[in-house]
Amino acid sequence: MRVILDRKTARTNCIEDGVDLAFRMCGNRDATLMSQAIATLPFSLFASQDYLDRSGTPESPADLKNCRCLNASSEIRTTLWKLKRGKEVAEITTPVSVIVNDFLTLRNLAITGGGIALLPTYAVHAECASNLLTAVLPDWDASSATLSAIYPSRRGATVKQRAFIDHVRDVAENIVRTLPE
Repeated sequence: MRVILDRKTARTNCIEDGVDLAFRMCGNRDATLMSQAIATLPFSLFASQDYLDRSGTPESPADLKNCRCLNASSEIRTTLWKLKRGKEVAEITTPVSVIVNDFLTLRNLAITGGGIALLPTYAVHAECASNLLTAVLPDWDASSATLSAIYPSRRGATVKQRAFIDHVRDVAENIVRTLPE
């Protein structure tokens, strides 16, 4: 088996590009491809303490409307953030200050004081532990996204693909299981 890591954010055409297996957030939008859910990954709001000291710490979801919000989106004008606390739901249309299509760049912007970012919790565990990032509105749960394995065969995954998918599933489940509450 040979693994080629291609981190481009544009959706690749697995069949045309000769890709045997891809992993995508938010599932499969192509009916010609097979899909297996791997893990559900939680997201939360994060900012640097420097940003919060300069701009103030939001005390409620409504306060986000007055914050510099960093978005991973293709939407030009606004982004809807859905937050839940118990049975309470808040849908906040955030002002667009920065839009990027890459979570690593988004995380780095938040670390350097650029604003508040909605990020996958697994991607910022070390940054929170080292106080580079602080959870914002920690009593509120943000959305989650499903990591899926995508492959072109209608016959199902090959033995090697299944083994790799199972390995990625085990790693993802371990990451989610060990996330701080």
